[in-house]
Amino acid sequence: MALDVPVFVVINKIDACSEKALKQTLSTIEFLLKSPGCGKIPLIVETDDDAVLAAQRFVEPRICPVFLISCVTGRNLDLLKKFLNVLPPLTNNNNDINMQQLTEFRVDEVYFKKKPGHILAGMLMKGTIQEQEKLLLGPFELGEFIPIEVQTAQRYKGFK
Repeated sequence: MALDVPVFVVINKIDACSEKALKQTLSTIEFLLKSPGCGKIPLIVETDDDAVLAAQRFVEPRICPVFLISCVTGRNLDLLKKFLNVLPPLTNNNNDINMQQLTEFRVDEVYFKKKPGHILAGMLMKGTIQEQEKLLLGPFELGEFIPIEVQTAQRYKGFK
């Protein structure tokens, strides 16, 4: 959720649990998705139309499709497959136009140096950053961006 990655939920083994346990699990999932930390709207996929609608609206940040499936009986597997097959591509290459992928780096901290240039620390959300690459920094209070050049880049490997 912190990375703004679109998510969907698949609850498997619905053939191996009681209706009461399934309803309780679904209720818990819905509670978690609707909580302030997530802020998602669960969309229970029960028909082909639901699967197509979920795929079309999947890029909306608040929609979270929920699938109830059984790999043993095959129940609702067709809905999950339809959803995955109808999903629009995340990148857009308009015919022969070479669209540059946008880079998004969220700045968490700024370290000021006496020499020209500052150190920005944060998380790369999408795209890539290379040394000597020219980027735009912003937006600032009035919506403006300033051109910058990346001098060096380091990756913190603290996650396990």
